[in-house]
Amino acid sequence: MLFRSVSQSRYHSNCSMGAISLTMPYDASILSYTGYSNALGVINDSNLTINAANGNIYISWFGYPAVTASGNLLNLNFNILGAGNASIAVNSSASEIANGMGVAYNGTSYTGGAVTATGPVAGPVTGNTQVYVGGVTRLTSVLTGAVSQQWQLSVDGGTSWSNVTNGTHYSGATTNQLTISSIAVGFDDYRYRILVTGSGGCQSISSSVALNVLIPNVGITSASACSGDTVQVSVSITDAPNLGAISMALNYDASAVEFVGFNNVNSAIASNVIVNAPAPGGVLFLSWYNLIPASINGQLVNFRFRLLSSAGSALNWDQSIVELADIEGNVVGALTYTNGSVSSLPIPSFVGNGIYGNNTVGAGSSVQLFALVSGSPSLQWQVNNGNGQWTNLANDATYSGVTSNQLSISSATSSMNGFSYRVVASLAGGCSANSNSLSLSVLSSHWLL
Repeated sequence: MLFRSVSQSRYHSNCSMGAISLTMPYDASILSYTGYSNALGVINDSNLTINAANGNIYISWFGYPAVTASGNLLNLNFNILGAGNASIAVNSSASEIANGMGVAYNGTSYTGGAVTATGPVAGPVTGNTQVYVGGVTRLTSVLTGAVSQQWQLSVDGGTSWSNVTNGTHYSGATTNQLTISSIAVGFDDYRYRILVTGSGGCQSISSSVALNVLIPNVGITSASACSGDTVQVSVSITDAPNLGAISMALNYDASAVEFVGFNNVNSAIASNVIVNAPAPGGVLFLSWYNLIPASINGQLVNFRFRLLSSAGSALNWDQSIVELADIEGNVVGALTYTNGSVSSLPIPSFVGNGIYGNNTVGAGSSVQLFALVSGSPSLQWQVNNGNGQWTNLANDATYSGVTSNQLSISSATSSMNGFSYRVVASLAGGCSANSNSLSLSVLSSHWLL
């Protein structure tokens, strides 16, 4: 109920009064204490305190010299929260009246009162308050004892209210269900409540609810890799409750990256999701729908790409195709987008062929091979002994400097004739690259005479 009910506290005595202490329980589900008024002049001073807590009102006063009082002591004011009978009693075991010496009077009697609240009741406002631009929502309140009802709107956080009228955005303004359509971005934090009028003019106002107008983000992360490697990027949708359909299209450079699959599908869409990249590639499609709404606020799916060249590729959403719809089929009217990319990690750079040295020697001669590479990558020399396999070299009696830019072979043997050598350069946090190979020719001693 809207306004006041007043319970008067009265005191009848011809004796002097030096102190008052009263504890008065009341039904806080029906009454809300708002203050007092019309306090008797002899007690209406700084020594009078009145507080309400936990369904009790506490009144205390003391004065010197003692005063004589009779009649209306003060009025207690309440807001009425709902219909019903609310008693306002006096807890005699926690109350007393004392004389000027502070001695409590024996035999003090206390008489309680009651407030009978009749009229309409407006139940809590229910309905979906998380909405999209262009969407529809319905707010409902269960009403009791209503003769008429009127939805109200506040655009300033509940400070002021105006009546809702039927029109472009509203229908049902004078029923117990308000339909809000074609929701705009500016409706965010609009508050709604319903005012109910019963017989006799009594009124009740429901609690209010605020709209939260969501603008989902469709995003994809970026990743880096070395040519030939496969990377994983994460697709997400944020702030998207009650979805019924998703349609996505992602553009990429098919000459630089190749779509190779997807994983980690959000369980809310796993049953009906379709992902495909039709030949010749360059566009990746995802679609999903269901009659059971899905609420997405984060990870949707992971896409996997193989890097084909060091150029990499941008991953850009095709905003003309991307579309989200709520469970009623209403297209979400505003989205934001976060694009991504697949890029190449740094690659070591060799100078010329990468290695050089005297690769034609006689048996028993030493050999020096040198690596020419930009920057300061880590190096590893490898050998191919003719079986088609490259093997990392280790420092031993034959080889030294296997992780430096100079490989030394202490004594070439005829069995090493035709061995090929190369160096692998690797960057920390980057990629590896192989130099060109250099074949060793070991000549028999009579060729050298």
